[in-house]
Amino acid sequence: MDHESLVELRRIAAERPHRGKPVFLLLAECMERLIRDKVWEDALRLPPDSVLAEKIGISHITLAKSLNELRKKELVQRSRSLGTFVYSPKENIRGTSAENSRKMVALLLDDINSQTIGSEFIRELLQNLEKAGIGVLLQSAGNRPAQQERQLLDAMLNPDCNGALVWTILSNEVTGKVLEKQPAHWPVVFMNESPAVGHREYDAVIYDGLGAAYRIGDEFFASGGREAVLLTADWRLHYDSVRQRVQGLCQAAEKHHLPRESVRVVTYREREIPFEQLGSGKQRLLVFISDEDLSNTLSSMPEHGISAAQMEPWIGISYSQSRFVPASVPMFRFDSGLMASKAVDILTARLHGAQNAFKDIKISGKIIYNHNMKEV
Repeated sequence: MDHESLVELRRIAAERPHRGKPVFLLLAECMERLIRDKVWEDALRLPPDSVLAEKIGISHITLAKSLNELRKKELVQRSRSLGTFVYSPKENIRGTSAENSRKMVALLLDDINSQTIGSEFIRELLQNLEKAGIGVLLQSAGNRPAQQERQLLDAMLNPDCNGALVWTILSNEVTGKVLEKQPAHWPVVFMNESPAVGHREYDAVIYDGLGAAYRIGDEFFASGGREAVLLTADWRLHYDSVRQRVQGLCQAAEKHHLPRESVRVVTYREREIPFEQLGSGKQRLLVFISDEDLSNTLSSMPEHGISAAQMEPWIGISYSQSRFVPASVPMFRFDSGLMASKAVDILTARLHGAQNAFKDIKISGKIIYNHNMKEV
């Protein structure tokens, strides 16, 4: 946050008397002007409430009142896990209708950290929601399914919330029970998995994990490879997206007349990579199920005295641009921009009353070899 803004806010807080208005309203008016004049740019993350309140010279309760005034006008988004972010006035966004600008939806993610919040997918998703004039209630489950279940149920009971985008970590059984309480005309768009439940009242935009794994396995086995080893954290095993990747590799092995045992799944806990189980050699391909699995492996290699040459051949499966991935590691990268736009398009249509058949859309991607891209 710029120094001049803090000086102005401190001046208002210290001014006596407060011109017949509560200080929190005067501060809110000042902050609104800073946002509309683009002094505070879109996506600016404000300091934590306690820190900002101390810098201004007010209580955190007064600051919370000011920020809530801005939230009512959809000038900021507030999240317990992430903090407060600036968003531009909706009337300045081309194509935004007054009806649309009143909509608010829950964006429920499995987890949020410095890597995910800055990822291409989350950035594209928030930008598309902003362009559609849709406000966001952003929440993280911290990889705890019970927490996400409560968040989705709470969103359904929230009179200001009109629907949800969910990066789901819920089992099919739990999803079915939650959707039984889904209000009428309250759209839900699942991302990353399409739950298998009897009563279908949701849309899904998912990565084609089976197709990605099949393409990876097909190319490797066609070149003489004999074994594919898929590495993932043990807590991911119950996800259908992981099972889809295993199935894709198995289908590729079957195409090349290899036994099912030529595809293995190796799991780990707490970043303890079992290198002795991963195998080696040019006829073995190591497949990382996510950026996190690849990152944990790369960070653990030095302490075990393992070089990149010992791990090759290897490939990662990712939905975003990964800064930490060496250029020598091939990556299957899904089209996260397309996924974000499709999810928001479907949600927007539902919010406007669309009642056509519910959709399952699969998003594909590209294999990247040292920045040389091959279309799938």
